[in-house]
Amino acid sequence: MATEEQYTAVRNQWDAMSAFFHDNLQSNTLALANQLASLSKAYTADSVLELGAGCGGSAAARALLMRPGAKHVVSDIAEKMVAYCKELAEDMPEGRKFEARVLNAEDTGLDSDSFDTIIANLVLHLTPSADTLLKEGVRLLKKGGRFAASFWGDESKSPMFTLVPDSIKEMGINMAERGFCPPYNRYAFGSDLEAVKRRCIEAGFSKVFTYGCPMNLDYVTGEDFAEAQFNQPQVKKVLTFLSEEEAEKLKPIVIRKANELLSTGTLISSYATMLLAVK
Repeated sequence: MATEEQYTAVRNQWDAMSAFFHDNLQSNTLALANQLASLSKAYTADSVLELGAGCGGSAAARALLMRPGAKHVVSDIAEKMVAYCKELAEDMPEGRKFEARVLNAEDTGLDSDSFDTIIANLVLHLTPSADTLLKEGVRLLKKGGRFAASFWGDESKSPMFTLVPDSIKEMGINMAERGFCPPYNRYAFGSDLEAVKRRCIEAGFSKVFTYGCPMNLDYVTGEDFAEAQFNQPQVKKVLTFLSEEEAEKLKPIVIRKANELLSTGTLISSYATMLLAVK
């Protein structure tokens, strides 16, 4: 298990990101979440747990198609994310409500063998110890239960994340020389899929399946993409390492690169890996 400082860093990061995620990214992640719900048989399960649920949008959509009265627990490590979840849960019709809780996905404290389905959308690459989370998933699932997860895969197919840093490089700026260090490598966990499968088996799963899938953003102009990116908390932190003049020059470059991609008929996306593991 990782240190408390690492968990605190993740919690603080996503508390800070909660409003931006709610307003700008949540709807884009639903496409992946819907696939995970289908893969995991969440719609017919008697008990479903979501780890790293964000603002709860996928939980609300899923709940409408689940069995009425099914046990449905939705969790996140960030309190501000869970606050959004609770607001949605209160508005759900009777028989479709879900329980929203602040939980550490690696150490939930929930009963063993208590869920048919676990969903973790875009979580494994963020949690301090993915192996601990996988073992916790095995502990929580009933025999034959399904763990469905997604995580970032191929960086070369992920302009959502690479357009801004590539634009900074085009300006001849070396961010490392300026002391900037990214908070984490979002591609580290998914860089070797055979290793991911082995880690799942070692955690206690009996079968593991993976496939790739893009998560497309809904921006159709480079201007809209750049406007959203420059309001994103993590990009704002990057901008603190640039001068005001450099930041002003950066935005038009991002817009140009985004429009060049969109002009080919290709949406701006990040490439995800979908995982289904069976206990």
